[in-house]
Amino acid sequence: MTLFTRSFSMLAKIGFAATTLALSVGAGGCANNSEGAGAASPSSPPSILVVGHSETHAKPDIAYINLGVEERAPTVTEAMQRNSAQMTQLVAALKRVGIAEKDIQTSNFNVRFERELNIPPQPYVGGAGVPEIAPPAPAPAPGKPGAAPKGPKTLPAPTTAAKSIPPSPPAKTGPAGFYLVSNNVQIVVRDVTKVGNVIDSAAGAGSNNIWGINFELEKKDAVEADLRQKAVADARTRAEALAKLSGVEVGSIVSVSEVVSGRDMPPPMPYAAAKAESSVNTPVEAGEMTFHGQIQVVYAIKK
Repeated sequence: MTLFTRSFSMLAKIGFAATTLALSVGAGGCANNSEGAGAASPSSPPSILVVGHSETHAKPDIAYINLGVEERAPTVTEAMQRNSAQMTQLVAALKRVGIAEKDIQTSNFNVRFERELNIPPQPYVGGAGVPEIAPPAPAPAPGKPGAAPKGPKTLPAPTTAAKSIPPSPPAKTGPAGFYLVSNNVQIVVRDVTKVGNVIDSAAGAGSNNIWGINFELEKKDAVEADLRQKAVADARTRAEALAKLSGVEVGSIVSVSEVVSGRDMPPPMPYAAAKAESSVNTPVEAGEMTFHGQIQVVYAIKK
């Protein structure tokens, strides 16, 4: 009994020590993750952690367009032959307007069968599903006073011959349909001023499926440099504001890290076309793109 009590007491002490150590480590981790003036663990000097933000704008210099051809026919072979002929004309037209072969890539190819349900019209009887009801018979006229009541008159039976019922049409083996073949490519237009001309040329060559235009910025070096410069300046401004509110002074930089962030992505521009004439001039505006940047900076607090 004494041995068991002593062992239990020893285990309790070990558990209490482990819990105390875990709390100490957790408290140190919380101190390292906090932001603002004096946010530091007891083992590191007091510091100020801030995140500087930046924004800049630029015009896109490249465009991605998804386009293709859809053809339908009673047989899959005929549909594929038609689609192949149209796609050959389309690719040739794209190359004529300056699209390089490396900038034309197949993005989707699909063959499917679409059924046509031919449902015959139903006969109109009594309105919208309401059966016809015969009107009630008129009430007999009152007789004269003193006259004997007359019984009901007997009507002769109808002599019309029964109509013959037409035979039912033969049952169909299954609904008819057609095969639809779709072939799409993604192209890269490296001169955004020619996007409208490329679309017109593609539509004139038989493209009847143009469903997306995305503008991008291929050369980002100047934009990224501008974002970093503005973000560092914003971080310094934030650090000085925090230091003033806390009654301390900003010291030297302890660490700097760049926070990777994206830009405002506009949705794709839908564009659907049937076979159009080559004289059509489609207006397309590239607009302006917005980029954002973030820089995390840790400043020492001047003693």
